Amino acid sequence: MKTNPAYVLKILALSIIGISLLYATQFILDEDQFRSISIGIYAIIPAILAIISSYVAVKEWKNKTRNKFAMMFFAGGIICWFIAEQAWTVTEVIFDQDPFPSIADVFYLLAYPFFVGFFILFLKPIKTDISRNIILFSVAISLVFVIPSLYVLMDYYQEDTSLAFGIGILYPIFSSVLLFFILLGITYFFKGNQTNFWIMIFIGFLIDSIADTLFLFTIIDDSYYDGHITDLLYLIGYLFYIGGLVFYLKTKADSFNSETRIMTFEVIGKFVIPFVIGTTFLITSLLLVYSYGENISNESLVTSLFAGIFIIITVFSIIVFLISKNITKFLQLKTKEIQNQKQDLEIMLGKKSDMTFQSSEFSNIGANLSQIIHDLKNPISVISINLDLLENSGIDNSILSSRVKSMRESLNLINEQMNDVLNYVKKPTIKIIEAKLLEILEKAISNIDVPNTVSIHRPDTDVTIRCDPVRMTLVFINLLTNAISAVNKKGIIHIKVKQENNKTIIDFEDSGEGIPQDIMDKIFEPLFTTKSTGTGLGLPTCQKIILQHNGRISVKNNPTTFTIELPQK
Repeated sequence: MKTNPAYVLKILALSIIGISLLYATQFILDEDQFRSISIGIYAIIPAILAIISSYVAVKEWKNKTRNKFAMMFFAGGIICWFIAEQAWTVTEVIFDQDPFPSIADVFYLLAYPFFVGFFILFLKPIKTDISRNIILFSVAISLVFVIPSLYVLMDYYQEDTSLAFGIGILYPIFSSVLLFFILLGITYFFKGNQTNFWIMIFIGFLIDSIADTLFLFTIIDDSYYDGHITDLLYLIGYLFYIGGLVFYLKTKADSFNSETRIMTFEVIGKFVIPFVIGTTFLITSLLLVYSYGENISNESLVTSLFAGIFIIITVFSIIVFLISKNITKFLQLKTKEIQNQKQDLEIMLGKKSDMTFQSSEFSNIGANLSQIIHDLKNPISVISINLDLLENSGIDNSILSSRVKSMRESLNLINEQMNDVLNYVKKPTIKIIEAKLLEILEKAISNIDVPNTVSIHRPDTDVTIRCDPVRMTLVFINLLTNAISAVNKKGIIHIKVKQENNKTIIDFEDSGEGIPQDIMDKIFEPLFTTKSTGTGLGLPTCQKIILQHNGRISVKNNPTTFTIELPQK
């Protein structure tokens, strides 16, 4: 079930408002009371984020998706942040110390390489689309962040130890490197691939970059206090990460392109411009409100205020400029997309017309074939009876016995092919009842010749399925016969069953060499066969029967597995 984006965004907005109101209680509570609220928030939200990111990373790793390494790096960075936050709390609250550097600083800094690794791996599929202009823009903005910070810090840490100096300098350097890769992520917007996940993550990292810079300046001018606006900004960034991961979990396709849409003036109007104005207004308002709650100098307030506004307006103004500059490119992409959709639609209509014509032809041919096969049944029965008489006559003639055996095999082949045709062309009424899967399987196995060198592994547990047992037996016979042929009459066939999402899923897996990839899309087409004696109607018949059950049949290789999905209701 897909998540309604509007619902997630409402929850996100309410969470931001709720946390802001909790932080506003610092003006009516004493220091110890507010500290307990602050500690609780900084324990709960980072913990939730660490749990969700770890879950996503493990899930991606198990599913072996293309983003498994990227999400592992992302989870690693989040976990480092979580450990750092708790280490900071323990040191400051329990031990009543505020050392620098501390163990918290180690984990804060360790998170940066993880996030850089995440961006490198995440952006790797579009590295050829990252233009020189975007790289120069990212470098320029990163230098705007790091150069003033380094200049101020060089003077600030000159009387500290070399260790403190080194750790202090690493913060703005690592932050600017991460900002460089964050800004490279704008390429995703240029390509029109701004998924809900990427929008949330992109905003979260930008907010953290802003918070890092504000925090640095508040530490330098000694205006930082518990409950400062920077604390709130970090929490808002965490909430955006959580929102992004929720969207990621609910995205069914293993590609971020599943939710793509071209960035147009409408998108700019709905997303970029309101976010620039809203974020600027939020930070400005909160800074002004919070300034009345603490003894903060006007100079410090103005410094923080202008730093925040300058960073926001600079970054997002350039984003809007670049998007507007490339709007022609987006319109060309949209035009190309429409043309491709038109071509695809024409192809689909052509195929549909061919299928309709083919269906009509098959209907006419089927009626005639049914009559012909019915007429052939009588002479074939006569031939079969006479072969029985010859086999039971007691005549000891090896040549005659060999000829009779050959005719019997040919007659059986004719019967099989006629049954294939009849099973495909006739349209019987499906009688759905509740039946035991193992009973249908045993009946199917008893109707085929299973060599001693073929091992069929039944399901461990029996389940009740809703089907027409007669027609489903025919499906199982066809699939098992094909599997025996695929293993060259020497191998293993596994039959597995499970029930999930109101569906019964049955897998027929064999140890054969697999189906050639170039014919994988053709095996369900009527009359297509790779066997010299086949009619090419076995698998189409199976598909037809499963569709009559409102189900689905599919195939995959490595190992070769035919999967039947039947609704439980």
